[in-house]
Amino acid sequence: MATVTEPARKKRKTPPSEVTIEKEEDLDKLLHDMVKTLTLKIQCDNEIFHKISVICGSVVESIHICPEYEDSNPKVLDTSDANFEFSQLKRLNMQFQALQSIHLDKAQFPQLTSFNFEQPCATDQDRIHLDLPELESLFFEHICVNDASDFGPSLSRCKKLRSLSCYKMWGLGSYSGVHILRCPVLETFNIYRSDDAEHFSIHSPRLEDVNIQACYSIGRVNVFPKKGQTYEVNHINADAPKGNILTNERCGEVHGTDDDPFSCLF
Repeated sequence: MATVTEPARKKRKTPPSEVTIEKEEDLDKLLHDMVKTLTLKIQCDNEIFHKISVICGSVVESIHICPEYEDSNPKVLDTSDANFEFSQLKRLNMQFQALQSIHLDKAQFPQLTSFNFEQPCATDQDRIHLDLPELESLFFEHICVNDASDFGPSLSRCKKLRSLSCYKMWGLGSYSGVHILRCPVLETFNIYRSDDAEHFSIHSPRLEDVNIQACYSIGRVNVFPKKGQTYEVNHINADAPKGNILTNERCGEVHGTDDDPFSCLF
């Protein structure tokens, strides 16, 4: 009697954990619920962001938005919209993405540890509001915030923040008061070329590096507490700030305009 063999089952292909979206029409074809790393080479608005959150918002760990620069009627993303959640997202990078406001909170991004926001197109940002309990690293480049009154409270709500690094972050001077940062583990405070930045009070015993190079409007900067890690200060091409930053017993090496004959190039 002939033996009937069962046909070999075809192995199901595991969908890739890294996905790149080049065109908007690829969203439905390429997105799936096992994506860990997502690169978007398209402008995003809330409809697109909501679709992504529904399909892979519970698993994706890294999102990089990097479309071509488009100043003429780009899609604008408003992250203050509570209609999406990325429960496992740890890294969010945006470049050339129009953003209404820098609004990121724990209801949408409870695990976010790193946020990079560079050269948004077409529009300034209305305001800044952050409430991210796991955030460790924050990077801004070529941005302008119209209302920066919540800058200090925003960073103070991010208790694990270790590094703030900015290049040409404008609008900090829109708030005439003192930006008070109560960040217990902050090590790096870098606001290089933030031209209108004026007054800061930085509360961190772990502070190691303060870079206010080419902050032409810098006024008063205080560092607390008096005991803690020794820090360096770079105020090349900027006036020596008032306050206790240069007289604090924690202050170590100071780099000022007189130290660098080429400072006029910065």
